[in-house]
Amino acid sequence: MPASLQGDWYQNDRHGQQQCGRYRADPGNGLAIVGQLRIRERDFDTFSEYGEGNHSQVTAVQQQAADQWRVSELTFIEGDVGHGKPGESVFRLRDGVLHLSARYTLWRDGVPTQQTSERTYFRCK
Repeated sequence: MPASLQGDWYQNDRHGQQQCGRYRADPGNGLAIVGQLRIRERDFDTFSEYGEGNHSQVTAVQQQAADQWRVSELTFIEGDVGHGKPGESVFRLRDGVLHLSARYTLWRDGVPTQQTSERTYFRCK
């Protein structure tokens, strides 16, 4: 992942501001906080409302514009065993706000359906 995206991000809302404040109060505890998006060089994690989350291993990054990247990934949902589920995300960084659009396949009753998720985040420093 590009260096400009790496770090800890929180949803760009009041709740995210509160979560970032908790993280800043004790950044050395190593614990992820609900709503956090943690981006590293080769992977990223999202932490859900119930304390679990998704781990995504980056398989390819394509820069689409100066501030936008298309990322292919394999996503492992907490508790999953085996192979990750392929997905694709677009990360756009504009005026310090990260816009994340994720596209993935969800299986229901053996039938695949395409899902899209759109979120905005701010960097928690």
